[in-house]
Amino acid sequence: MVEHGLARRITADEAIEILERADREGLVHMAERSRGPIYTTCDCCAFFRAVHEAKYPRTIARSSYVASVDIGRCIACGICVIRCPMKAIVVKKNREPAKVSVEKCLGCGVCMPTCPVEAIELVLRGSCQRCPTA
Repeated sequence: MVEHGLARRITADEAIEILERADREGLVHMAERSRGPIYTTCDCCAFFRAVHEAKYPRTIARSSYVASVDIGRCIACGICVIRCPMKAIVVKKNREPAKVSVEKCLGCGVCMPTCPVEAIELVLRGSCQRCPTA
């Protein structure tokens, strides 16, 4: 891409700042590679919501991870519910801790960066012993 004038090389510091800004904005990091190092990334946002709302959730491959909520730390603020592009997280009106639908969760991690109490982590799908599900 750079060689064809369609992109420019950036420093590692610039790349980190771009990724951190994308985190703050709630974008999903997707990396492309083919048997080697990552050669491009795309921080998608509306694509996932469009797929969800069009009722074609299986058109996106899930990651090997799923969001897990530490119910002892969760304050049921609902920020993760707002940020999840697949609507895989729910917080009930009675302010119970957030619950994740393992079926809907893509494992994108968008819910993690703005959790004020750091109650969400990504765990390997299938190893989620303590994941309360929606």
